[in-house]
Amino acid sequence: MLKKLFALAGLAGIVAVAGCVSTNPHASSTKIYIQQKNNEKAMAEAQAWAESDPTSGSPYLWMGLIKASQEDYPGAADEFIKAFEIDSTLKSMEALDKELTISGAQVFDGQRVYQVIINAAISKINENKPKEAAPYLEKAIELNPNDAKAYLLLVNVYEQAGDMDKAKKALATADEKDPNNPQVKLHLALFAEQDGKLDQAEKLLKEALKIDTAYAEAYKELGFVNFERGKKLEEKFDKAKTKKEKESIKKDIQKYYKAAAENFDKATNLDDKLDEAWLNLGISYIKLEKLPEAVKALEKYTSMKGNDYNGWFLLAGALAASEDKADHEKALEAVNTAISIKETPDAYNLKGAVLKKLKRKKEAMKAFKKAMELEAKK
Repeated sequence: MLKKLFALAGLAGIVAVAGCVSTNPHASSTKIYIQQKNNEKAMAEAQAWAESDPTSGSPYLWMGLIKASQEDYPGAADEFIKAFEIDSTLKSMEALDKELTISGAQVFDGQRVYQVIINAAISKINENKPKEAAPYLEKAIELNPNDAKAYLLLVNVYEQAGDMDKAKKALATADEKDPNNPQVKLHLALFAEQDGKLDQAEKLLKEALKIDTAYAEAYKELGFVNFERGKKLEEKFDKAKTKKEKESIKKDIQKYYKAAAENFDKATNLDDKLDEAWLNLGISYIKLEKLPEAVKALEKYTSMKGNDYNGWFLLAGALAASEDKADHEKALEAVNTAISIKETPDAYNLKGAVLKKLKRKKEAMKAFKKAMELEAKK
């Protein structure tokens, strides 16, 4: 459900400052070597510090800082968590801000410790190890319970594990802690949409857009909501018995597909890398019988997703509906690309129709025959 993970925050640059004072010689040496950016000696001294003072969590904080500077986020997070287990008073932003200084100058802080633990979880999610990510996120929430970031990632983890109840609970907590977070509103809308609650999804997406008027993902999802409404009405249209009833339903179908197209268009204007929005913008235009606009959107999509059968098939169909022979030639190229990706009866039937328009009747018959053979195998 969660469509994007948070980017790993760069934490390698640790500022060096002059002088340090500590009662433990290993603590002093650890900080001196950190200032000198000698991680190997700094780590050796921090480990000696931990051995000489096993009741202190502080050396593990500095070990975590060293590993964070090397972008070893799981290793760094493990050290920070060890520090909290030994000394629970360190598990607060204020305590970390105070502890991670050299001669009164800040070299790391609580917010960056929190981000390191988040990054550790992200690395596990990206390795497709959600069960290993969850404990990091739980620790991150303990450290900073009012930030929605960890809750949103936890939603992703629970979804991967198939535990939708926990995912929804985590998302509800995120909304409670951070009610003005547009990402939270978006993901609440995704759950509502999944449950078929389109009105609720629309309400949440509009709330997200009030918070962030340039939120491309929210416009994209609003497009999906309106598109789904159009699809549902098409089903109703097929079941309608009178011409008058059909005409009334048809107007509403067009209204929702028009709204969907407008939403997808806004999404792509704000972020032209949203491939799903380009694809569905093209489909919406096909529904509205705006074929030149559909072709333009689908050409953009196929330039981004060159191995997607659906994009090429839809592009071929939109081009084939034109009266221009040049478009028919392009349609043939598009459908041949679709067939190279996946052979289907629909693709060969479309190829046959295009070849027929190009007056290549023998080739058209061959394509229709291939479609029949594939259909028979199914």
